[in-house]
Amino acid sequence: MPITALPTPPSRTDAANFNVRAEAFLGALPTFVTQANALATETNGYATNAAASATTASSQAANAAASAANAAASYDAFDDRYLGSKAVNPTVDNDGAALLTGALHWNSTAAEMRVWTGSAWVAAYVSAGSYAPLASPTFTGVPAAPTAAVGTNSTQLATTAFVLAQASATAPVADGTAAVGTSVRFARADHVHPTDASRAPLASPQFFRQCRHWHCASCPT
Repeated sequence: MPITALPTPPSRTDAANFNVRAEAFLGALPTFVTQANALATETNGYATNAAASATTASSQAANAAASAANAAASYDAFDDRYLGSKAVNPTVDNDGAALLTGALHWNSTAAEMRVWTGSAWVAAYVSAGSYAPLASPTFTGVPAAPTAAVGTNSTQLATTAFVLAQASATAPVADGTAAVGTSVRFARADHVHPTDASRAPLASPQFFRQCRHWHCASCPT
């Protein structure tokens, strides 16, 4: 807000111009006062705004400091859990404190990620090469599998224990009659049939003719 300058004030040493200058000076005073008050009001507004801005700036500075503290705490928390690359398994975290269960580090010597279980460092994951594929897997060594119950008739994997258990524990009789389609079990390979005396042997059989004459003393062979 500009202020109009006051005219030259009257002087007692200049009697000839005293009245003219006094009139001009007094006439300009009301305008000067009005302009001065307006400027003061404007200045007070600037001061109020500046104070508000200072308060806002102070609050923002406090918020920035809090954010910085939170960021530092977050970094420290992350730094305690991921220890970075290490040539050997660490015994303390990066701050020298005890290791947190679940902490990770990259073992550059073994070229693998490791996780702290609370008592030991172990590999965080297993290479896919250590698993068999779902389609047509090939196993080595002596793999084991759950054994199905005797009599199971499904696509469940059959172990050697299941196969042996499927063998019947009883030897079938010589003149037994089979029931078709009622059992999934099979006869053992080591069973022995009893001798059937009513049949002739395959090797050197001897046949006899039945005697039909009741009055014969003996029957010819």
